[in-house]
Amino acid sequence: FLSKSTDFNAALSKPFLNFTHPLSDLSFVFTGVLALFLLLKALKNRQFFYLFAFILAFLQFCFARLCEYGFFEFASLFFVFSLLYQNYRFAFLDKRTHFGNLQSLKRYIKGLDSFYLGVLRVLNADDMKIKQMAKVLKHQNLKCKVFALENDFVFISTDEASLKELLNELEKGFKQSSLNLEIKTKIISMKESLEKSLKELRA
Repeated sequence: FLSKSTDFNAALSKPFLNFTHPLSDLSFVFTGVLALFLLLKALKNRQFFYLFAFILAFLQFCFARLCEYGFFEFASLFFVFSLLYQNYRFAFLDKRTHFGNLQSLKRYIKGLDSFYLGVLRVLNADDMKIKQMAKVLKHQNLKCKVFALENDFVFISTDEASLKELLNELEKGFKQSSLNLEIKTKIISMKESLEKSLKELRA
């Protein structure tokens, strides 16, 4: 029933993708499809470490000669560190602005004895405006630490005068921008607890 031709049998056993000599042509195809899916997801979210980790992990199996090396273990280690870094971002960075969040603020002030807190509050905030403000702040030569708490940018400084001057300049600049922002600023000194200080600052 089946052909007994030597050329036909040789063609069946011959790898389809000769340029890589993958261990399995079918698995190579599925790997490519999954890599394409991760690429589209990476372009959408602008987070490429999952794609890099995937390529590093499975590139070895597309080349038979590489299977004798411990490349997969190295790629797996890269993937683990990528997950740890991503978990750190979720735990300590604000998702919209990539500034430190409340947990990051609590950790930062543990080594400070006396300091001032300033707030730059956007009264008519939306995601686009907050992201645009964050981009502007990141390009400023700020001499204080900035954190993002919901629609507020909280500044930490040991110099009250310079902090007040900075907030005034930022308020003036943002109000004159094309974003049509309603800005409110305030400065207080650190109280006995961070929770009470933030409550007073953001009142």
